[in-house]
Formats: sequence, structure tokens, C-alpha cells
Amino acid sequence: RKKWDIEKDSLVFVAAGRLTHQKGFDLLIEAASKVKNPSKPFSILIAGTGKDHDQLNKQIIKNNLTDKIKLIGFQEKLDSILKSADFVIMPSRQEGMPNVVMEGMALGRPVFAANVNGVPELMDHMKTGYIFEPLNVNAITKAIEFAIENLKKISKRYYKFSRIFRHQ
Repeated sequence: RKKWDIEKDSLVFVAAGRLTHQKGFDLLIEAASKVKNPSKPFSILIAGTGKDHDQLNKQIIKNNLTDKIKLIGFQEKLDSILKSADFVIMPSRQEGMPNVVMEGMALGRPVFAANVNGVPELMDHMKTGYIFEPLNVNAITKAIEFAIENLKKISKRYYKFSRIFRHQ
């Protein structure tokens, strides 16, 4: 949290992947700009590199989100960042088998993901994850708001699930 100037009481969402159109980080940034009056402050860390870095950075600045969303580049130890996050979020437009979803689940983090290839095979909505409609900024906004408002309930559920997941 210190490394990226995140407030102590702020909830942290982590998204990770190549910074390309396919990964939907532009949708995530737009969705974050629409979250109104959250009961707790939140931050989003986007790990990865790619051709859309400058475009995403401009979008963050344009939406006055530089204090809330950070592009943190490639992370050698992504697992430790995922483990210290409150939530993992994957707004992809398309996927094959989403690694960040599997990594988040294995580390016991609540995962919020777009309903694209691989996600319904890995998660059951509201049981082992939160699945939202792909390509839909409002659905991503609702997912973020749901996470913020239901942190304690979600954290307990996913901790129990992750213990089962790791032992299979």
C-alpha cells in the first residue's frame, strides 16, 4: 500500500494482464469513475505492460482518478500483490482460460470477473465468485459497489472456498 500511496483504510482491487483492448481496463477505469459515494475509499492497481499504457494513463487523468487508479507495470511477484489485495477484478472483453481468475481464487481473494470464456467454468456467481456481464461499464460499476458494500460477508465466504480450492 505504501509503495503506491494507497490510504490505509482503502479497499484495494487488483487487475492484471497485458495493457491491450482485449483486457478491458478502459472499461474498468470508466466504471470506477461512475462509483458514487462509496461507504469506504477504494483503489485499483492495474498490473501489466502493453501498447495501451499511454491511452489508459490519459483516461485515468481525464477522469480525475490519479489518486484512485494506478498503472503499476509488470510485477515479478504478482502473487504477493494479489494476496494483499481485497479483491481481484477481471474486466476482459475475451479470454481463453483466465489465469488471473485462477490465481486469485487459489490465493483466497474474492474474484470479480466478466462472463467471458473460462470464467463460468471456474466460478459460480455469488458462490465462488462474482460474474458480471462483459463489455458493460454499469455492470462493472455495480460489481465494484457490491464489493465495497459487502466486504466482510464476501471475505469470509472466499476464505472458506479458497481452503477447499487449494486442497484439491
